[in-house]
Amino acid sequence: MQEIEVSFTQFVDFTLKRGQSKITKVKQIRNKEYAAAYDFWRELKGGISHQLRTGANLDSLDEVIGEANEHKRHHYEEAVRQYKWFCRGKELEWFEPEAASWHFGRLTVRATPDLGLRINGQRYLIKLYFKEATQKLQKRTAAAALALMTAAADTTTEQQKDTIYGMLNLKKAALYPMTPAQLNDDLLLLLEGEAAHFVHLWEHLESREALQRML
Repeated sequence: MQEIEVSFTQFVDFTLKRGQSKITKVKQIRNKEYAAAYDFWRELKGGISHQLRTGANLDSLDEVIGEANEHKRHHYEEAVRQYKWFCRGKELEWFEPEAASWHFGRLTVRATPDLGLRINGQRYLIKLYFKEATQKLQKRTAAAALALMTAAADTTTEQQKDTIYGMLNLKKAALYPMTPAQLNDDLLLLLEGEAAHFVHLWEHLESREALQRML
């Protein structure tokens, strides 16, 4: 059977849904409706990465806001304001994050971090999360996503063992962290349960579509 490959954000969105909305999310991913949402934040994600790589002033991100389409501008302004608040008073040093992915049966989730940062000397690998407040990304609901990030990484080296994996919610300027030592059996079970649910729904929809094509 063909491999199911999804992005980190797609999978996180799925884990945050409840009830029938999980089915809707899998349908959207299958129908490639996610692309527009990804493109919405692409310029800002690139702008933040460039600002950190080059050590440019935080105000350089105002240029990204100015160049954004009108329907994006308000959202970019809010996200940049929260990002600046997060960076306030911190010593930040960029390093290049390595590619990472996590596998569960047919499912592969691309999990390469958006940012590699030393924050006040501590090494972090971070995923940016921009979604609206309705997605309810909080420390508790981020557990499966953080487990995925940590499980996808090579934590066998001493450097990686000292790395903190995090999701930066730019709606709240809140960083939700996890260390490799915190990745226990219960969190792995939670992650695998979400993955099994995703694959089950995907395969059911796949079978339904195949049957419809035969009729």
